Amino acid sequence: MQRDKLFTTRRGRRVTGSRGQAILEFAIITPLLLLFLFGIVDFAWVMNNKVVTVNAAREAARLGATGATVDEICDRAVAQSQELITRDHVTVEFVDTNGDNKLLPGDAVTVRISFPYRAITPLGGLVGVQVLDGRIMRSSTDMRLEQVWNGATLGGPIRC
Repeated sequence: MQRDKLFTTRRGRRVTGSRGQAILEFAIITPLLLLFLFGIVDFAWVMNNKVVTVNAAREAARLGATGATVDEICDRAVAQSQELITRDHVTVEFVDTNGDNKLLPGDAVTVRISFPYRAITPLGGLVGVQVLDGRIMRSSTDMRLEQVWNGATLGGPIRC
C-alpha cells in the first residue's frame, strides 16, 4: 500500500511513469545531433578550404610558368585564396628538372601553400579535444616553365 502512495497525485489519480519522457529523450539526443551536425559543417569547411587553396596554388603556378616574378606569383595565390591565406603562407621554388644547373623553359616552378586550419564550429570544445584546429593544410602545384623570369634562381624555396 505504501508503494501505491508514491505513484499517485493529491487528487488520487495514478501516475503512469511516462511523464517527462520526451524531455529526457530530447536531452539525450540533442548533444549527439549537434555533434553530428557540427561534424558535417566542419568537414564541408575543410573540403572547401582544400579546393580553394589547391586552385590558388594552381593559378599562381600557372602565372609563374609564363615568366612572372615571385611577387606576382605570391600576389596571385593570395588573390585566388578567398582571403584564407596571406603572403606568409606561400612559398615559390624554381626547380632544375634536367640537372644542367640552369633555369630554362621546360624546368619547373612549384608553388606551395601551407596554413593552419581553424574550425568554424565548437566541435573540439564539445568533445573535449581539438579535432581539427591547428592542423596544417597544405597544397602544392608545379608546372613547367614556358618562359623564365630573369630574376629566377635555383636554390631552395622562396618565402613570399
